[in-house]
Amino acid sequence: MIGALGWGLVAGSAFIIGGALALRLRLAPRSVGLLTGFGAGALFAAVAYELVDEAGLLSEGAGRVGIGLIVGSLLYLFATGYWEASDEELVVTFRSMAVIVVPEAVIIVGSLVNHHHVELAVISAVFLCGVPEAFIATGRLTRFGLSPKSVILIWVGLAAVCAVSAGVAYAVLNHASDGRMALVLAVAGGAVLTELATELVPEARLLAGPIAGTAVVLGFALVFGLVEVA
Repeated sequence: MIGALGWGLVAGSAFIIGGALALRLRLAPRSVGLLTGFGAGALFAAVAYELVDEAGLLSEGAGRVGIGLIVGSLLYLFATGYWEASDEELVVTFRSMAVIVVPEAVIIVGSLVNHHHVELAVISAVFLCGVPEAFIATGRLTRFGLSPKSVILIWVGLAAVCAVSAGVAYAVLNHASDGRMALVLAVAGGAVLTELATELVPEARLLAGPIAGTAVVLGFALVFGLVEVA
């Protein structure tokens, strides 16, 4: 469990780094969009090859993966308040960031439990996605008048939530049956895929234009390469 807590904290530190960079740097919107697309593509690949594929092997064709993906997607939409169609950008930002750290922690722990170590592809993808995600969210938070100190404290808190979530997930999954683990991994994957499709990819397209699509592919290719050489 200590290892899971540590890796969760490592993944969560991406938010702190992204927030700190956003407060110090003034990157062009296109650059932020390209980084966001790249991170999204990386996490797409990690979910596809290190989570959904693994869940499919564990479930042995029982249908748990498909069900879990749909449930995870709906849970994400419900937890973030998309059903309410809120126009409050600050509220949506808080909800999205607070909700997504949990399934990202589950992805890390799934890799740890199944492989007895965290796969490089998984931690790299979560980190590459977390930094630009926090970069964009920091800009939104500062526009609403939050001080730099308050913003950093938010990211420190989310990093702690990610670490605790990883520890709890490890306790739940370490001795779980293959079927239960497959379902939990699929639910986490559905939530992450929905966040990528509703938040990061559209944001990347808005900031960088059509070239964001190439950035997504490059991120996907990088993590796929890491999976292949592992």
